[in-house]
Amino acid sequence: MTNKAIKKKLQQNSKKQTIHFSEKDRSLVNVIFDTVSANKFKFVGEILTALQNAGVSINIHKLRRMLNTLNITKVVDSSGEKFYKLTTSQHKLSLESKVESLVVSIDSNQLVIVVKTVIAGAPLVAKICDNVSHELGILGTIAGDDTVLVIPKDCNNTAQVMQGLENLLGLV
Repeated sequence: MTNKAIKKKLQQNSKKQTIHFSEKDRSLVNVIFDTVSANKFKFVGEILTALQNAGVSINIHKLRRMLNTLNITKVVDSSGEKFYKLTTSQHKLSLESKVESLVVSIDSNQLVIVVKTVIAGAPLVAKICDNVSHELGILGTIAGDDTVLVIPKDCNNTAQVMQGLENLLGLV
């Protein structure tokens, strides 16, 4: 994807508030999420180096755009240290505006929650759920192409987990 095409897609996304990634970009999104989640990077350059060491071909400009689009920003921990992380609470409106367009429905029984998404939306929704799993009481997720299976840590709290997911995904 050329820089001109990425710029056009970002401009379209800002107007439509929708994310549409190609298969290659979806793989890149997963690598970025995993890399940022597993480390406390203080600088974008550190993220870039880690991605390049993992065999990802990306330049600093595309990485900055991707981080912004994916809502990965610098946060401050309790000791005052700044590092990059997927943020949900500080930027909830922008996260909702992007994710809400991916989610078609959410339903549950007494054991699990099923989130239906547009085609190719499930991996991103699952990754977002995984990144807030501790706060919402999620044991884990399994993503297909258009369906996410969310497994609560405690089956007695399925309704509360579903309500938390609905709030996170902008469905209420």
